[in-house]
Amino acid sequence: MSIFAPLRDGPIHSESGFSKATQACVACRKQKRKCDKTLPICGLCARMNRQCDYTVDAQPTPAAATANDLATLQSRLNELESRLTQILSGGDNGAPPSRFPTAIFLDIDCFNWASIAIPKSSIGVPPDVYEILSRPPNAVQEAATEYFSGPHTWFPFISKKRMGLRLAMWDAGPELAFLFLGMKLLTSSVEGEGVYSSAKRFQSELLERGGSVRLQLLQGMVLVTLYEIGHGIYPGAWMSVGACARYIEVLGVPSFRGSSRIEKRRRVWWAVYILDRYISLGNKKRFCMPEPFGDLILPVDDKAWDDGDPARALNSPTDSPITQAQAPFSRLCQAAMQISKVMTHVREVIHGNTHHNPIPSNTLFVVSLSDTLAAFALTIQQEISSFSSSQPSLPTPPSSSSSNTTSIEPYPLSSLLPPLTLSLSALVLLFDVYCTPENQHAGPAPSPLDSDVPPFQSQSHREMQLRSMNGLKEVAFKGRDIALEILDLLVLPSEQKRLSPLCLDALYGSLATFHWLWKESGDDEVRKVLEDVRRCLGRVNMRWRLAGGYLDLVGYHDVNEVMALRAR
Repeated sequence: MSIFAPLRDGPIHSESGFSKATQACVACRKQKRKCDKTLPICGLCARMNRQCDYTVDAQPTPAAATANDLATLQSRLNELESRLTQILSGGDNGAPPSRFPTAIFLDIDCFNWASIAIPKSSIGVPPDVYEILSRPPNAVQEAATEYFSGPHTWFPFISKKRMGLRLAMWDAGPELAFLFLGMKLLTSSVEGEGVYSSAKRFQSELLERGGSVRLQLLQGMVLVTLYEIGHGIYPGAWMSVGACARYIEVLGVPSFRGSSRIEKRRRVWWAVYILDRYISLGNKKRFCMPEPFGDLILPVDDKAWDDGDPARALNSPTDSPITQAQAPFSRLCQAAMQISKVMTHVREVIHGNTHHNPIPSNTLFVVSLSDTLAAFALTIQQEISSFSSSQPSLPTPPSSSSSNTTSIEPYPLSSLLPPLTLSLSALVLLFDVYCTPENQHAGPAPSPLDSDVPPFQSQSHREMQLRSMNGLKEVAFKGRDIALEILDLLVLPSEQKRLSPLCLDALYGSLATFHWLWKESGDDEVRKVLEDVRRCLGRVNMRWRLAGGYLDLVGYHDVNEVMALRAR
């Protein structure tokens, strides 16, 4: 046998007589140290007084890390990084460390001149969020599928085409994990408190300690806010809308002119605008979001955006005629703008009467505003009828400009109900302020038992009262028709997931109006339609607990209830 071919099946014998192994020992291999391969123990292991092992597979193959193992390691790493940051910054002063550049708030000019970069968030995905999104293994895919077949149909502000659902969530950053958590939360049942608590903690970590500035975080915040609105979580929902409005300013949304991402950013701006207007319907407080500015335009057709079809991705200006065909999300934006007009007028009326400086009655303006809202609601009803008749498209009315002549595909009832009901909510808000004298005097509002209710200031106010009472009754009956439509929809499980909580304010307006009419007249027919709306809200309460909150409010409209409260 050649001297150049070492024995493969046994030890090698050196000239000194010591046997040598065919390879370095395990310890030397791991430490990448030179090994003399002496048997039974190499020289380095002998000097270090440690065990010497020449087994090829001395260490068993480690088991694959689980999601919990990864989450625990990530949490420990984040904790160590936070402690190190505290040490380098001068110790623990009681405030959580943050790498976010404060110049963006303290001196925006300095921030821009110095081109200060905003670092990526150092926050990892918490273990409880890992648990929620990992079990079952396809939980993320199921949550996304549920979301896009449910809430996305009536509030499409997240790109279905560009979402990249097959992306590895753990490699895409914590903001994407938070967005998926928001999807799972919004599609969960009323027993989703555990997911909600995890989402709020995760959001707080990303915002306050992580300093995250990502559009995906804002999108997730909108989903959490929708959940809070739908289940009547106050003041959380109110504060969340304000947080979204502030975060939009930090992100500079929509911006990115000419970018392919402009539509995605535009839609999230409109989403927060809509929620800001909706959440102010009941308390008439000031808005957080400004009115549409400059050349901001309405979203493109929803289906074209989902399909990524640029040929149909055409925008309309915000002042487009209400009779021009639009997709449901653009209709929702238009309805929110109508609420802004009504709310501005209502605040002026209330403020003037509260400070004993009533504004002059502008009957023409009020009539014009109510007629516009009624025409807007009628247009949406015609679009709903067009879908029910299975027509291939909604033709653009002749009043639209020829440059905007487009055909909008028919959409399901669940997609068009939110803008329709918001237009009715705006009408209730407008008529209510003129319907009774005490409604024109804010703060604290007079009780129905008070006898010192101030009279109307002029004959025009009395005329507006009569017109408003008739208008309020008409709107209430339209709300009852919608309640019956919703009851029919809720028979199908697929439609239950598509019902928007933004429809509930209009149903409450109808219920409160019928309750008042019934108490005044005792009409049995009014009581029957009252029960129709009450039954609808009771059924919706199985999906959105906000409906139950509205039902509880009806008791406070009863004078006996008011007397019981005053006697306490």
